Amino acid sequence: MDPFAKPDMFFKRVNELFAENTPFAIATVIESEGSTPRKSGAKMLIRADGSHEGTVGGGIFEDETVKAALNSLKTMAPTIVGVDLSKEGGKSMCGGGMKAYIEPYSPLPWLIIFGAGHVGLACISVFHALGFRIAVAEEYAPDLTPETRPMVDIVVPTFDTAKMEELPFGPNSYVLVCTRGHAHDLEMATFAIKHEFAYLGVIGSKSKSKFIMDNLRAASPDEERLSKVYTPIGLPIGSQTPAEIAVSLAAQIIALQHGKTL
Repeated sequence: MDPFAKPDMFFKRVNELFAENTPFAIATVIESEGSTPRKSGAKMLIRADGSHEGTVGGGIFEDETVKAALNSLKTMAPTIVGVDLSKEGGKSMCGGGMKAYIEPYSPLPWLIIFGAGHVGLACISVFHALGFRIAVAEEYAPDLTPETRPMVDIVVPTFDTAKMEELPFGPNSYVLVCTRGHAHDLEMATFAIKHEFAYLGVIGSKSKSKFIMDNLRAASPDEERLSKVYTPIGLPIGSQTPAEIAVSLAAQIIALQHGKTL
């Protein structure tokens, strides 16, 4: 049975994926000629890990649709995929052809900040302007200024990791660790490395960065996750002030979002 036989079921699932902060693509059959398993309007949802819900007909066309959707999620550009299912096309003997329009969607990214000191506050302003949703963990939560507080979606007023279940870790989350001391930085980074994220940045000097990375390798043997850790943070533009550091961090994250090699 098609789980999206009713339109309300499809849109309910789309809203759930947005709420889960999960990037996904919608594939909609836009052309169906001859003997084909699905007709125009059939929809399928594809996530970045290749899993999908619904169907555009199965078989070769569905395989090609999933491949195209995964590429579309990498480039965040819509595309059209078509397959000749006729005997002459050499891919099937159904006797028809199908096309699907693929739309990639990425929920607004999250910036999770551990520490609301000078750098953390500067990052709130910069990333809010860039369209990020923002979550802050800070035991001195009153330090959030009247100007920055309305920009923050989630405030966790503690560094107690047992009370941080509200933080929105996920594939579309970018994490910044910039507390008031090395001990808290290490604790928060060690906590974060055990979750899913797109980026984990830890502020610090080169010597502190080595110390942090040595400890994170001991805490998590996951090389793929460790490859997403950046310390020191930001692009090397000579930044010194909190605002300059926030700009260099934003530039680094934007570059990564667009697939640039740093």
